[in-house]
Amino acid sequence: MVITDYLVDKMVEKKIISENKEFYIYGLNNGFMIIANFLTALFLSYIVKKTDILLFFLISFMPLRSYCGGFHCKSRFLCYVISNIIIVILLVSQPFFYKNIVVLIIISFANFIYLFFTQTEGNQTRCLENFEIIQYTKIKRVALLVILFIGIVLFFTKYFLYSTTLFTSIDLAAILVILEKTLKIKVELTHNIKGT
Repeated sequence: MVITDYLVDKMVEKKIISENKEFYIYGLNNGFMIIANFLTALFLSYIVKKTDILLFFLISFMPLRSYCGGFHCKSRFLCYVISNIIIVILLVSQPFFYKNIVVLIIISFANFIYLFFTQTEGNQTRCLENFEIIQYTKIKRVALLVILFIGIVLFFTKYFLYSTTLFTSIDLAAILVILEKTLKIKVELTHNIKGT
């Protein structure tokens, strides 16, 4: 991005940062993309009048996304587009989850078990060292337990609808992990077929 190049050049010029420009450009680009993603999602949730649902979803999904691993788009722009499409689908589908809560709970519990008992792995955009795998897996399990506990508490209160949002964050995290594992298997099979 032109803006990040300009900002990093100015910071180097004023000796705020060292000469390692690529590192700072990468960080700023990611930061800007996260802000753009959040603002777009906030705007879309405002249009469909479900900003509270979005905030509950993001609070529960962000730690899972960070520590569960799973599929990531190679392009930042594609990630931006797909993320916001998924958020709109989740916001619009909320009444469906609400009406089919028993099915949602069964699926979410199965996904919770799957995520809880699998180790976090690296993906096509980031490899993890052994100590990172152990650490990420522990943090992921704590996050899952907290989300499940809060979801159960909300389920038995007047804030019942928010529990479905927490459960869908577990489901989406599981889908992304399964998608990443499926792609890895496909790549390995293709590699093995070409190797023989």
